[in-house]
Amino acid sequence: RREEKCVVRLCTQKAKQHNMDIVIVDAEFQYDRKKLTVFYYSNYRVDFRDFVKDLYSIYYARIWMENVKASIDS
Repeated sequence: RREEKCVVRLCTQKAKQHNMDIVIVDAEFQYDRKKLTVFYYSNYRVDFRDFVKDLYSIYYARIWMENVKASIDS
């Protein structure tokens, strides 16, 4: 869980570097660390291609971006 908090901080920094209008809410690794789910909030459609490439180069895991607002509205 401690590492996941570090992932949230890193994702927030990377989002600022890529000038993305999102708020990183949480991050969660699967038990085998082969998938990283990043929960974010945004009112707009976001292009994550470069962002995900950066995260993959750090964690070597499949990156899944999940918009929490979409889940709340449904």
